Amino acid sequence: MTPRTSTPSSAAIVSIALLACAVALGVGCSATGSAAGGDGGGPGHDGGSVTADAGSASDGASGSSDAHAGGPEGGCASTTCSDGGPAPGQDGGGSTDGGSTDGGPSGPPLTGAQAILGMQRGINLGNTFDAPGGETSWGNPVVQDYYFDDFKAAGLTAVRIPVTWDQHTGQSAPYTIDATFLARVEQVLDWALARGLYVLVNAHHESWLKTSTTPDNVARFAAIWTQLATQLASKPDHLVFEILNEPNPMGQSDLDALNAQILGIIRKTNPTRLVVYAGNNYSGVGELEAAKVPAPGDPYLIANYHSYNPWSWVSSNDPNATWGTQGDKDAVGQEFDGVAQYAASQNLPLMINEFGAGPSHDYGSRVAFYQTYVADARAHGMAYFAWDDGGGFQIYVRQDPSSHTAGGQWNDGTIRDALGK
Repeated sequence: MTPRTSTPSSAAIVSIALLACAVALGVGCSATGSAAGGDGGGPGHDGGSVTADAGSASDGASGSSDAHAGGPEGGCASTTCSDGGPAPGQDGGGSTDGGSTDGGPSGPPLTGAQAILGMQRGINLGNTFDAPGGETSWGNPVVQDYYFDDFKAAGLTAVRIPVTWDQHTGQSAPYTIDATFLARVEQVLDWALARGLYVLVNAHHESWLKTSTTPDNVARFAAIWTQLATQLASKPDHLVFEILNEPNPMGQSDLDALNAQILGIIRKTNPTRLVVYAGNNYSGVGELEAAKVPAPGDPYLIANYHSYNPWSWVSSNDPNATWGTQGDKDAVGQEFDGVAQYAASQNLPLMINEFGAGPSHDYGSRVAFYQTYVADARAHGMAYFAWDDGGGFQIYVRQDPSSHTAGGQWNDGTIRDALGK
């Protein structure tokens, strides 16, 4: 996006916070964020590389600054938010744990605004099911159930599990998804849900659709989501559907129509399922603001964007390049301020489900980068999901069973704590 030249006033930020609080809780809120009257883009290339592609995006005016060529379709205010992460609820009946941000067993299902408060601290399980060749084809090991124990022990409350469906789906009608692949994805989703995590599942590197929105391709994508929505309809409300990751180079009008169509398909079998949408290209701030809201007033809809700003630093992987001056942090803060104002104007809960910088960067700069993004996301009441691909953007070390120890191994404990504590 074009850098913003002004920062919203403190009064504007407070108004955003109050709107988020009121939408989430359904009550009046004080300036402290308490309820009134209460006690209150993945990194790598299609060849399987896990390094960032320096040519995939730029810091230009579009607002697209996604750091990965796999997110950019190469392939391989301040309110205090709830700690969240409660046990999943029964489908259609909200959470069964009685948590303050969830519906009870006999109460309404979670709205998007309520769920954002619980799913706030997230991580990606990238370059795994989104690898077109299969779970291990980009060099990561087979997913283990204890990954999700480790995420929870670190304080994380949510995980995004990107999936590419193309090579596992028939090429002609009825476009059937391979049953073995779908069952494996569902198994991993269930592992995460059983641990009380919010879980996002999406359609990720679907370049066949993003580059060609022919009627046949759109019908195939609709069939994929029809099957997913039907298969997963009985899952707890902590399971979240994300329509399409980074639809580059799809045109905005095509994406607007697709978002509305797929949301309509999901709603036939999942009337209260949380659904995430974003703008086109690499799903930056500018693209989100330009996108048409697929169903204004839908309380289970969540807006999403990606940011790897400044891309010039993130993509450099230069250990001698530093980041973290006050000007650097202010630029990130201005981006958060702007997108939060937009979301508030549309009455939409908001998440950033990709951001990050790889371990090859200057250590102090990388720590400052994560701490800044997390602090800004929390200050604006947003959920966040750090991009982790197991390689160039690694945070969690995916150990095999023979070497795994309780709590797992992390690329850096300070960054782990910045995300989860």
